[in-house]
Amino acid sequence: MKQLLRVSLAAIIFVCLLAPAFAAPDASKPAPAAKNATKAVPAASDASKPAPATKNATKAAPAKAASPKAKPTPAKAAPAAKAAPAKAAPAKASATSAAGAQDAIKLKLDEFAHSIVGAFNRTIMPSEKKKEVKKNSDGTYIARYIAVDPASITTSYKKSEGNPPVVYIGTIRYVEKEFYCIAPTKAAAERGPFALKSSEGTIELVKYVKGRWTY
Repeated sequence: MKQLLRVSLAAIIFVCLLAPAFAAPDASKPAPAAKNATKAVPAASDASKPAPATKNATKAAPAKAASPKAKPTPAKAAPAAKAAPAKAAPAKASATSAAGAQDAIKLKLDEFAHSIVGAFNRTIMPSEKKKEVKKNSDGTYIARYIAVDPASITTSYKKSEGNPPVVYIGTIRYVEKEFYCIAPTKAAAERGPFALKSSEGTIELVKYVKGRWTY
């Protein structure tokens, strides 16, 4: 009987000792939940993820700076439309060339007129270099000569009509003057001074053929 009591007591003690060991694991089970709670913390970090969005926002800001690049527009080509008057340039060029040709023809006419007057003054008699001297009935002497004043030359021309070889008809006008001097001696009369006795206007008609003026 004592032996049975001893065994029963030992069994009770054994059970009492083992009961807390089996119950302890149940109390510690909430601890893994804490691990899950710590896993929830990254969820808070997910809330911070909008921060990268601010990076995108800052990247979008330079897009506004792109607008200044559109400023090359000041190179407006619209004023180039004003170049349209340049179409009239050929007409002006032709007009100026025609005017230049007419000026050249007029210049040739002027040169021809001065050559005529020069030849006239060299060949006319009496001339300034070879005066004519006569003795008057009163014993005095009179010297005279004829000359054309180059300053009196004027020229003009017009288109020829009805004469194919002749392109232009030119007109040369000049004044022929006679000078004289009366003195007691022949030498004194030749020295002068001379006075204008008369003047007469003269007209010469010339023609422009094959690029030059002629009679």
